[in-house]
Amino acid sequence: MCKTPCPKGFFGKNCSHTCIETCNGCNNVNGLCDSGCLLGWKGYFCSELYGCSPKGYFGSNCSIPCPDVNCQECHMESGICNVCKQGYKGQRCETVSEFADIINNIKFYSLLGAFCLCLTVIGILIGYNIMIRKRQLTQHQPYDHQESCDVNLPDVSRDYVNCEELREMRIYDTVQ
Repeated sequence: MCKTPCPKGFFGKNCSHTCIETCNGCNNVNGLCDSGCLLGWKGYFCSELYGCSPKGYFGSNCSIPCPDVNCQECHMESGICNVCKQGYKGQRCETVSEFADIINNIKFYSLLGAFCLCLTVIGILIGYNIMIRKRQLTQHQPYDHQESCDVNLPDVSRDYVNCEELREMRIYDTVQ
């Protein structure tokens, strides 16, 4: 086994392995980040990314919003986007993913279908309403009072001027 330590940034047999870039310095033998991680990284090998809470911010106080509009999570120190919002991809989250296009199309056509269905239902209800009204009008057509007097009421007296007087009299008699 070699007794000479590896130069900074290297580890393992014959110093043939490179330390992870997110390490402040790694162990000469196993590559563990003994000296700590750069800001925004954690874990034994500084391979676990952590960021600000709430997500979507960076900087020393986590007070600066991530520079890319569609970025959900950016590097705590540099502001470079690590996680894009759903439906976006690319280094700056500028590209709409194919999956997002499909989802947006489904949403659009679902809304369009719902709108057409509503219009159809409204049209059916209007047509039904018109049909009912026509039916009611044909069933309740006004009668010619003179004809109905002659047919419906017996000729009790010729002194009454019209049929309505007779009807009122008849109703009055039945109510008493």
